Amino acid sequence: MILDILFFLITAVWLLEFVLFRDRKPNEGTKREKRSFRWIVAAVAVTIFISVVSRESVFIVLPDHSMFAVSGLLIYSFGVLLRYWGILELGRMFSRDVAVESEVDLVSSGPYRKLRHPLYTALLFCTAGIALFMGSAAGLAAVIVFVLPALVMRMRLEERMLIEVLGDGYRSWCSSRYRFIPYLY
Repeated sequence: MILDILFFLITAVWLLEFVLFRDRKPNEGTKREKRSFRWIVAAVAVTIFISVVSRESVFIVLPDHSMFAVSGLLIYSFGVLLRYWGILELGRMFSRDVAVESEVDLVSSGPYRKLRHPLYTALLFCTAGIALFMGSAAGLAAVIVFVLPALVMRMRLEERMLIEVLGDGYRSWCSSRYRFIPYLY
C-alpha cells in the first residue's frame, strides 16, 4: 500500500515536469527536429502500458515482487530527479524537440559534467524503474526493445545536428563526457 502511494507521488512529480518546464521558443535560424520526440513518447507509453498490463500475469512477472518494487521505486525516483536536475541546468535552453542554435553555450554543470544526454539517461531509469516496480519482466524487455532504441536514435540525431551547427566545439565538449551511462557508454 505505501509503495503504491509512493509510486503515484513520484508519477505526479514526473508529470508535473510538463507543467513546470515549458519548451523554449526557438530563435529564428534555430535548427529543429520534432518527430523523434513522438517516437520517444510512443516508446515510453508502450513500455509503461506493457509494464502495467503484465503486472498481474503469472508468466511474465519477476519473482519476489517486493524486492523489485522497492528497487524500482528507487530507480524511478532517481530518474525523475535526474530529469529535473538536467532541465534546471539547461534553463532557458530546454526543449523537448531537438533544437540547436549557433549562438549557444554548451552546459557543463550538474549532470552535464559527466553525461552528454542526462535527460535520456533519466528516461531510461524512469521506464526501467516502473517496470521493476510492477515486477514486469515484459516491461523490462520493452525498455530494451522500445525505449533504448528510441533514445539511441534521438541521441545520434541530436549529436549530428550539434556537430553540424557547433562543429569542433561540440566534439571537444563530447570528448570529456560519457554519452549515456557513465563508465559504459
